[in-house]
Amino acid sequence: MPNKSEIDISFLLMNDRPVAGIVSDCLTNIHDSSFSRNDKIAHLYFALNAGEKSAVLRTLREWPNKEKFFPWEVFLATLLCAGEKLSDDEFSELISYLSVHSKKLPMSPQYIKLNKNFALKVREYQDSLNYESNRKIKLLWDKLYFIQGKDLVEEEIKVLELLKVYDPHNEELKTHIERVDKKAALNVFKSPKKTSYEEDYNSYLQSDLSKDDIIFCQNIFDTIKESTTKGSGVYFDFAILFYQLEAYSFALKSIELSPNCLKKDWFLLELLFLSKRYFECIDLADRLYQTYKNRPDIQFASLYQKAQALWVIGSKGEALDLMQAIVNARPEYRSAYEILHSWKDKIIS
Repeated sequence: MPNKSEIDISFLLMNDRPVAGIVSDCLTNIHDSSFSRNDKIAHLYFALNAGEKSAVLRTLREWPNKEKFFPWEVFLATLLCAGEKLSDDEFSELISYLSVHSKKLPMSPQYIKLNKNFALKVREYQDSLNYESNRKIKLLWDKLYFIQGKDLVEEEIKVLELLKVYDPHNEELKTHIERVDKKAALNVFKSPKKTSYEEDYNSYLQSDLSKDDIIFCQNIFDTIKESTTKGSGVYFDFAILFYQLEAYSFALKSIELSPNCLKKDWFLLELLFLSKRYFECIDLADRLYQTYKNRPDIQFASLYQKAQALWVIGSKGEALDLMQAIVNARPEYRSAYEILHSWKDKIIS
């Protein structure tokens, strides 16, 4: 179904008016209060596709209240069509606008022609992608080494499938695939009763609970779920209750259905660690660190939890470095200081 802008322009074209006149009307009325942002962008693209590059550029360069809304994607496309450059001042305006509105820099290779700073930003972006990719690969290998020997063949296969995508040229991969294939083949001759990793894991989480406790918690959770919609704060309250009962599997189920907010992320981070879901804990700690760049207290606490998870999965060197950095930056962080010294004592002994 055509939108409002398409209908408006169609009516104008049906009147057999010259295209230049229609374009002029479109650009003159572009700041009409009845126009949505999408309407404005549609009218600008119509004018650009009609060949009125100069008129579109003039309109965009005279745009009022740029900091509130400005169609940068149209401006960049118009500059490319007109063969003009983006000035350094305009590039700075673009970066500022994207920062204020929490948007990402457009990464089309064509934009490098507009301003040399685009090339620098593209390289920065590529570096960040490489960093994230390498971090993901390291976590996957850490997870693989951690679960090996624990008879979790299905989980090993899942991790190896991901490594085929993220790290296909690693020479060690073939050896691990052959080894897990043999394990999977041997498992065929074992007891026919099989449980999934998730079932095994939930059994582990509930292992300290009596049968009556499990039934009690399940009844509570089922009752809440029947009467409460996802995103209700009630789920957070019951997550705390289950946490106090040390029923971590039910606490995790509840917290996942609670409203998105900092306290949810914070509580989830602790639950993931207590539930021995260390790799998920590390991922969440990294996300919190990136999300709350202006909250050093949250960043330090995230690193603190991440360091402990790294230690448990066997990345002891990285854990020590991270905890040492926390102690150096926050000497008053007593618990971090005590953990660091206990780790060093364990390594020496």
